[in-house]
Amino acid sequence: MAVSQDSAGSLRFQVFALAVCSIGIAFLVMQILRATGGSLFYALDDPYIHLALAENLRVGHYGINPGETASPSSSMLYPFLLAATLMVGFGTYGPLVLSVVGALGSAWVLSGMVWRAFEGTREAAKPAPWLLYGVMPLLLVAVNGYALALTGMEHTLHVLASLLILRGLTQLTREGGPDIWLFIGLVAAPLLRFEGFALSLAAIAALLIWGRWQIALSALGVLAALVGGYVMLMAQLGLPPLPSSVLVKSDATAAVVDQSFAGAIAAQVEKIVAAFDRIQVRWFAGGLIALCVGFLPPFSKMRITVALVIGTAACAQLLVGRWGWFGRYEVYIMTCLWGAVLIVWTPILSRARVRMVGQIALLCLAFFATRNYITPLFTTHLAARNVMAQQYQMHLFATEYFPQVTAVNDLGWVAYDNDNYVLDLWGLGSETARQNWTQHGLNATWIAQMAAEKAAKFAMVYPGVFKDNIPADWCLMGVIRTERVTSAYEYVGFYLIDPAMRSDMGAALDRFAAQLPAATGYTAIDCTAAPYDWRLWQE
Repeated sequence: MAVSQDSAGSLRFQVFALAVCSIGIAFLVMQILRATGGSLFYALDDPYIHLALAENLRVGHYGINPGETASPSSSMLYPFLLAATLMVGFGTYGPLVLSVVGALGSAWVLSGMVWRAFEGTREAAKPAPWLLYGVMPLLLVAVNGYALALTGMEHTLHVLASLLILRGLTQLTREGGPDIWLFIGLVAAPLLRFEGFALSLAAIAALLIWGRWQIALSALGVLAALVGGYVMLMAQLGLPPLPSSVLVKSDATAAVVDQSFAGAIAAQVEKIVAAFDRIQVRWFAGGLIALCVGFLPPFSKMRITVALVIGTAACAQLLVGRWGWFGRYEVYIMTCLWGAVLIVWTPILSRARVRMVGQIALLCLAFFATRNYITPLFTTHLAARNVMAQQYQMHLFATEYFPQVTAVNDLGWVAYDNDNYVLDLWGLGSETARQNWTQHGLNATWIAQMAAEKAAKFAMVYPGVFKDNIPADWCLMGVIRTERVTSAYEYVGFYLIDPAMRSDMGAALDRFAAQLPAATGYTAIDCTAAPYDWRLWQE
């Protein structure tokens, strides 16, 4: 069957987008390899939490430590996908493989939206390719399309699932009806990230309103069954329905302290107002305003639906969503906003008299919007080196130099590929620790009690987090210092918990210090001579 000129042009443009995205990610990988001495590390320590869970999922256990259930992952689905990559032998490259799939898929779908926005019905209205080809590399920066893949997290897959929902909504009038990709997006988005519920449920509601009963009810049924199965599994394991990472990073602690409804509302309003200090939120608000064009003539079921669905999800993100942290929390809806604005503006942008001005405007907007995520782009290799210099060195000490039961407050590399028990005092890998945080706050009493129950021999924690809440009998024997890019703190303290192992740990620290990379500084501490003062080890 012959391919039309329009289809061929779109195909070439989308292939170009794939090539640009691939080259950008490959360049970042090469930068990381140069910065870390030839080893791949991710820009965050978080993917190693998922890997630690995934390696236990392979043997049918849901948790970080054998015999102890825990729900540290921020995603219902992602650890199972990672377990599959481990089973086929990808190892630590599994997150990269999944992230690249999500990034390239997102580039493909988004570039298709860019092309179609300027597509006209007359020859004179065809896109000016050289302008659009200049837009796409900049637009990928503006939606963190390159660096996001090197976080090693589920976010690129979530962006792809969200774009599939948006693309599927355009089928309401463009090509006759929704397709299997819309169904996949509706189901996958909430399973990949809990923020996906707002977008998926809003889209399902729109499909029901427009009489697309079959796909709407099918997606809703499958989603309900999978989420219900997950909740039942968590209940059976004695875990809360939401993962520990969601509970720990939420405002649950504030809710315990202040349980008044008025106080909660005031805190939420304050949070929203403070969010506008971020440049991403200001662009976000501009995108919401631009979506309003979808409610203006020429009226279209598809344009109205896109504006309502994406607008609803965007408002949900603004009200209760998180922002930032290396440009990953809000990027799914930022990407959808770009696509949705192009869709609702298509009747204007595709006009022969407007198309050139529109493409120039889009080129300028994409250029200025690169500021939103330029920091992750230029610091990904530094962040990966930061993970190598801090968390990976902690892993080496816990597995090669002093392989004993340890306590940490930054779970990730220390737990992955570690056969010894790892006590997570932050609460991601230990439900008991999370409950202690929620009920009692941070104090030395329960910390010492948990360490004794788990027979922890030493601890590697941030002194700046625990401050005066370190148990008095823990002996600070050494401190490493690294640059702070994505690590929470510069300093990590190595504390002896079991006094009988003082000489063993001292000798292990000496061997450990001798092999540390240049990016990791080390200071030996004689805790018997100098009392512990956390103020010496803070930024």
